[in-house]
Amino acid sequence: MTLLIDNDIVRRVLKPAAVRRALESAYRDLASGEAVCRPRIDIRIPTRDPRSSTNGAPWKAGPPAAISPSA
Repeated sequence: MTLLIDNDIVRRVLKPAAVRRALESAYRDLASGEAVCRPRIDIRIPTRDPRSSTNGAPWKAGPPAAISPSA
């Protein structure tokens, strides 16, 4: 099963205050050495869509700024 989360779903589910709290906690854990941070992954998927200016559909994935064991 594949779960696709688009921007509309993100807007409905994530609230700015909750995101700030999660990021503050993650950055605190990162600063104290209790979390790790990995770079975002950008992948170009080939497409024949003439509207694609890059000759590939961008797909970007990444975790929050830091991943904490307690998250």
